[in-house]
Formats: sequence, C-alpha cells, structure tokens
Amino acid sequence: MAHTIVGQGDPVVLLHGLGGDRHQSLGLLPPQAPVRRIVPEMPGHGTTDLLDDEPVSFAHFADLVAQLLDALVDSGRCVGPVAVAGVSMGAGIAVALAARRPDLVERLVLIRPSWLDVSPAPNLAVFEVVADLLARLGPVDGEAAHLKTAVHRDLERQAPAMARSALGQFRRSHAVERGCSSGAGPACPSWT
Repeated sequence: MAHTIVGQGDPVVLLHGLGGDRHQSLGLLPPQAPVRRIVPEMPGHGTTDLLDDEPVSFAHFADLVAQLLDALVDSGRCVGPVAVAGVSMGAGIAVALAARRPDLVERLVLIRPSWLDVSPAPNLAVFEVVADLLARLGPVDGEAAHLKTAVHRDLERQAPAMARSALGQFRRSHAVERGCSSGAGPACPSWT
C-alpha cells in the first residue's frame, strides 16, 4: 500500500475518502501542524492498485492500515497508539481499525462519515455515473461521454478536486472491472 509520512511530532494517520488519495488526506491538516502525518492510499485509489479478487471493505482496508502501522512500529518509525482521522470512507475505515485493533488507536476524528445503512450522499452520485459509463463504453469513450454530463460540469464547478478524482477513475488499470465489481452502475452485470 502506497503511503507518505511527513512532518514532525505526534503521529496522526489520515485516511482519504472514496475516490480520494494522499493529497486529499494531506489537506485535512494545515501544513504547519506540529504532527507527523502517516497517509496511506487505499487499494484502487491514487497509486495503490486494487488486486484481482481483493476485498473492498472497511474491514480489509483497516487490516491494511494495521499492517502498515505494525511495520512502522517494528521499524521504530512510529510509536503507537496513534490518533486516526478519516474523511467519508476513511472514517468508516478508522472505526473498523479501532474495533479490530484498539491497541493501535489512541483517538478518532471522523469527518463526514459514510455508513452502509443509509443512502449515499448526493456528492457520490458521480461514481455511479462513472461505473455505468465504464461498463457501457469502456475507459476512453466513457471518459469522453462523462466530460459532457451535467454531473461532471456541476462537480467541476463545485468541487474541482473531486471532479479530477472521478476522471481519474477512467484512467486506472482494470477500470472497467473495478467499476463493475462494486455493482455501482446499471450496465454492470451485478446491478439489480
């Protein structure tokens, strides 16, 4: 799992949201904050590839974060337990980490948490559109079609970083397979 460690001070793990990457996580704290930021990228995000048949779940991602923290502690690069902050999907991962490995977590900061028992937030609708276009048109034609949608134009105006993240989904390896593995689009075989 790709990760970045920057800064000096007490360690803080920063976990990005769905479609985000290390840059989103690094933006959660001001650069001058006196902490050491430990910033992993979850599989299928940023530069971390999602492996074939790899689970996509809060529990699995929490286990990967735990493995990273264990390795950092073993190498002397981190002393635990640590503060863990997560935005959206990252908040779900943070809760799973605290439940599965309470020895690693000193405290939690949950920002716009995403949970599985409520409908997705409206700002996540773009990922359903992306998955559908990937399944129907493939990465190249799907991206071209997405650029013409109102969803993209609105997102570009309201949240340019998220618009770039959504476009990045078309360029990732195994983009079609990943888009459909979540069942996020009507053209996916698993969509019901």
